[in-house]
Amino acid sequence: METKKIKTDIEGLDFVLEGGIPAGSTIIFMGAPGTGKTTLVQNIIFNKAKEGQRTLYITTLGEPLHKLIRFQSSFSFFQEDLIEEKIFFRDVSDKIYNRDIDSLIQLIDREVKNVQPNFLVIDSIKSIREFLNDDKEFRKLVFNFSAKLAVWDVIAFFLGEYTEEDIFRFPEYSVVDGIIHLYGLQEVRFQKRYLRVLKLRGSGFMPGQHLFTITKDGISVYPRVKPHVSQIIYKVEETKESLGVKEIDNLLEGGVRRGSIVLATGPTGVGKTTLSLFFAKAAADKGEVTLMINFEETPDILKYYAIQIGLDLPEDKVYYEFISPVEVDLEYEAYKIFQMLEEKNISRLVLDSLNSFYLAAHNDRLYRDFLWGLLNILRERGITTYLALETENLPREVVFSDVNISILSDAIITMAYVYSDSEIKRALTILKARGQNHDKTFREFEITPKGIKIGNPVKISSIL
Repeated sequence: METKKIKTDIEGLDFVLEGGIPAGSTIIFMGAPGTGKTTLVQNIIFNKAKEGQRTLYITTLGEPLHKLIRFQSSFSFFQEDLIEEKIFFRDVSDKIYNRDIDSLIQLIDREVKNVQPNFLVIDSIKSIREFLNDDKEFRKLVFNFSAKLAVWDVIAFFLGEYTEEDIFRFPEYSVVDGIIHLYGLQEVRFQKRYLRVLKLRGSGFMPGQHLFTITKDGISVYPRVKPHVSQIIYKVEETKESLGVKEIDNLLEGGVRRGSIVLATGPTGVGKTTLSLFFAKAAADKGEVTLMINFEETPDILKYYAIQIGLDLPEDKVYYEFISPVEVDLEYEAYKIFQMLEEKNISRLVLDSLNSFYLAAHNDRLYRDFLWGLLNILRERGITTYLALETENLPREVVFSDVNISILSDAIITMAYVYSDSEIKRALTILKARGQNHDKTFREFEITPKGIKIGNPVKISSIL
């Protein structure tokens, strides 16, 4: 029998929860002070209140009720007219101060019968534990709650400033159906917030660490990049895709297969970004759409470059997205990329450059894992992708790098400044083309007002 799910209507969270929170479940939202527990839960209950569902919100010994409401009123999801109409706040601190557990249970039971809520929130249950300082009395409270919850037929949210070690020590964790952990990571440049679903009885969920943000509009969750491992069997496309320069297509015997990952490497200024514009033009000529994600050049600069090399890129066929390399956040950018791919029916993607992604990852393993996930999802969707990577030590830096970029790529176009016939020239070669024949010579090329001109094989004295 399939478990009924209740959507939270939080961007990204329902995806992580595989459709929402199981009906009738009890969930602990745990984390240190300031991690966003109250904001997340209130975002959910206000979303549901706008759909007509009711919440009984029990405040204990945490923030005073008036202060809690004042802070939450700054968010756009907050609607004052829903209070005492769909959301009912009740302060039970006096019962706790008097250590009157029986009266506390009776009061909540009475309020549940009066309000008839769909959701019950206890904020915070951990503060009750700390005030009672009596494990026996708190166990009594927990097991009374457990018995009542089955009768009340609500989705219950317990909030508390717990640590992961508390999961194995405290009885409240034995009666809950789900555990959602919110936490922050202090970094040199800025703080990141994450959540993890540690348990969700009767339901699947997306494991791992998921970025979330708190803005004036509330909570947004950005699920981690995770390809469908069981589905990583790619359809082999026989259709060849042009890179936008006929002579380069000829070096690849007609181009690359649809859905390929094309990696263009070389030093700064050699022509990687220029080739990406031809890549986008080739798609536009077929009526297809390209999304260009750039970390170094703004849309206006890219459009200027296109005009200088004789390209007319239609506004409705090429979408530009500039991302500051200083503020790159891998999880957020991946989520937004996939969102744009679906919204704009994208068939080609440009990422220029991978170096900015690497700086955001801080370590080779995170960078490698992120790229593996991202590129496999793009392959699965049949998106032909162009990646630019700035390198200096060619071709060794591409093939033998710690992150093995070459393994992830279907085709590698290596560009370089070379010394030949007493001149410094631009040259390129096809270093790799998975599953197809390709030219293996270095070819001189020029960037002119009429495009990229590919010359004959060049005799190289040295690569600069």
